[in-house]
Amino acid sequence: MRCRVQPFTIIGRAAIVKSARMTWTAAFLAAAPAMAADVSMPVKASWQPPVVQPYDWTGLYVGGHLGYAGGRSNWSTPPDLASSLDLDQSSDIFTGAGSYFGGLQIGYDYMLPNRLVLGAQLDVSFPGFPRNGISIGGTSIFSTPDIGLASYSENVLHFGTLRGRVGYAPANWLVYATGGFAWTYDQLTLTQLTDGTTDAPFLWRLGWVAGLGVEYAFAPNWSANVEYLYTQYGNRSVMFPNAGLQFTSDFSLQQVRAGLNYRFGGGGTNVNGGSTGLPTPELDLVNFHGQTTFVWQGYPAIRSPFAGAFSLPGSGLGRETFDATLFAGIRLWQGAELWIAPEIDQGFGFANTHGVAGFPTGESYKLGSNYPYVRMHRGFLRQTINLGGEVEKVDADISQFADTRTANRLVLTMPATAGATPTVRRPSGTRAPGPCAPAPSTCRRLPPAATLPAAASSTPPFSSTRWSRKSRSATNCGASPASSRSPASSTAAGPEDTRTPSRSPRSPASPPTSLR
Repeated sequence: MRCRVQPFTIIGRAAIVKSARMTWTAAFLAAAPAMAADVSMPVKASWQPPVVQPYDWTGLYVGGHLGYAGGRSNWSTPPDLASSLDLDQSSDIFTGAGSYFGGLQIGYDYMLPNRLVLGAQLDVSFPGFPRNGISIGGTSIFSTPDIGLASYSENVLHFGTLRGRVGYAPANWLVYATGGFAWTYDQLTLTQLTDGTTDAPFLWRLGWVAGLGVEYAFAPNWSANVEYLYTQYGNRSVMFPNAGLQFTSDFSLQQVRAGLNYRFGGGGTNVNGGSTGLPTPELDLVNFHGQTTFVWQGYPAIRSPFAGAFSLPGSGLGRETFDATLFAGIRLWQGAELWIAPEIDQGFGFANTHGVAGFPTGESYKLGSNYPYVRMHRGFLRQTINLGGEVEKVDADISQFADTRTANRLVLTMPATAGATPTVRRPSGTRAPGPCAPAPSTCRRLPPAATLPAAASSTPPFSSTRWSRKSRSATNCGASPASSRSPASSTAAGPEDTRTPSRSPRSPASPPTSLR
């Protein structure tokens, strides 16, 4: 029997630890692929620019418009008289007359996936205040053996359309065609010039309208459009009984109008609720404010023993007035702003605003109207030049953009409204010349009370006060500039303030017992 001795080596503790580490490392590396398959490590996504989606035209909208109209009406009457009316009246910004008009609209658009837009719109328009009884309309002079020389005229009181529109909308532009139903309510007048006998019937005309337009969405929920419309109302016959004549006439109008719309719903974002890429109102490039007022006033029968032409009727009276005003502005360049304020007015004051010294409401007009009319309440271009000093912040408001300005600044307004002049803001501690500075244009001193007639000198002293027919307000030449500023000095007015809230005219020889 042979025995074989197997040699062996004694391994120390350090060698055992090293061997164990190598064994665990090999086992971990072998299992790593399986662990990677089961556990996904988080990875940060790369930045992607926001997706700007096309503007969505779907939704309800409301707005207003201004425009200019012209056209022709061909008329005839037996046995063989015929002529035509030129409906284009020249505009006068000082009297508010002309063939311009303004109005309101409401509509709804629906945009298909291929960006085809289908819509419908209802609008109503009102002409400017009539000049010689005509706003949008015309007059003809003719003569017959029976009635002699006579005049025939037709004047638009209000008109409107109900039409559809179809268009294509690339991005935030919409190009469209429109057409539908049209109506107008007119007054026809035939006056026999020999004796003044007048017939003035009213007439509804119905017809059709067609046109083209383009609309641009310049901010979320806001869009502006320009369109051309042609309206044809067909033939109508009207009898004038006092003259014994029957007139047959047609009536057609061509209009160019610009509108502003506020869009609800889809117009604010888009179909998927993302950004449209349009500028936001914080840029303050445009500014819109509006107001509307309806006032009804009345009084019961009163004792009036000394009634006159300028007194309130003793039998009692009730009157209403309505107005709606849009204040719209746009920034043109640094410091320059363009503002317009078109207004729709309607109504009367008591006794044509006579009989009350301080009329109970400023919403009454010296010359009223049964039918609404449009006037440009105010329009001006303002340039502000900062000259330094303390910087102040102003918030957006009516006829004012949100901005910063310095305490010392030069403000130029063109065209200046009634009584308004360019203004220089001066540093504190300096005094600006008052209204009685050399060569004033709106203020003069009356002679001392001793040189006035006895009737005038018996009244309370007012030698430094003159009443202005234009502003219907007192100008105190001896007071400080602030106290002598007329409250109506910044309001545009027509001739003799026929449509501006004002008091009854007073004579300088009989001033009021108290001045404000």
